[in-house]
Amino acid sequence: MTEYNAEAAAATSPAETPAAAQTQTHPTPGETDGHRAAGGALRPSIRDRIAAARPYASEVVDFPLWDVKIEVRSISLGLRNEMLASVIDPETKEADVKRLYPELIIRTSFDPETGERVFSDDDLAFINGLDAGSGDKLAKPALKLSGMTDDAKDEEAGKSSETETSVSAS
Repeated sequence: MTEYNAEAAAATSPAETPAAAQTQTHPTPGETDGHRAAGGALRPSIRDRIAAARPYASEVVDFPLWDVKIEVRSISLGLRNEMLASVIDPETKEADVKRLYPELIIRTSFDPETGERVFSDDDLAFINGLDAGSGDKLAKPALKLSGMTDDAKDEEAGKSSETETSVSAS
């Protein structure tokens, strides 16, 4: 981190200072992120604690007919926005329902033992060929965990800022 020189700053105006010299430096993460907890130990910042936590909620769904279990995970805000942009017609603002559930299922279905994705980006037709009940069994928790249902929005609206949300730690 560079030090601030008040005399040098007073001697030159921003217009006279080269662009490189005008660049402000900020502390790197860890220099000032945390705060002192009781006992004087440095505690990580809220941002650092969020980054270190498991970044998604999940639910394991059992499919006895297929003899498999699939871990359905919430998706990140960026991934949800990307997915919605890919299925919404920019002119009509209508979602392509033939793609919405399959795209969501592709992005949220994981092997609970290995953590690998169950479906690839090329499995759109395969997922559309599944029976509707099985597709719904995957899509409904994905929608809820990702905050894309009215129930999820109502549930969040009813929580106070003090309420803790549990996240799967398996």
